[in-house]
Amino acid sequence: MLRDGPKLSADFFRQGEGGSEPVRDWLKSLPQAEKSEIGKDILAVQFGWPLGLPLVDHVEGDIWEVRTKLAKERLKRLKGLK
Repeated sequence: MLRDGPKLSADFFRQGEGGSEPVRDWLKSLPQAEKSEIGKDILAVQFGWPLGLPLVDHVEGDIWEVRTKLAKERLKRLKGLK
């Protein structure tokens, strides 16, 4: 059961004021199964924080990456979550 809400937000990098969001655009281009797996991991981080490796790693400052392991030993890393 989910609590009142996420413990932290997932913000995507934005290029300038009102600019594009390249990570979000990249996510939209993935096959549905991969988008679903990445989405599940982002939710796990938002609601299960604090977490660490292998799912989450610190990049710098308040920037973290979510690591999703996909089929065929593929690994997707989403940087810029804070």
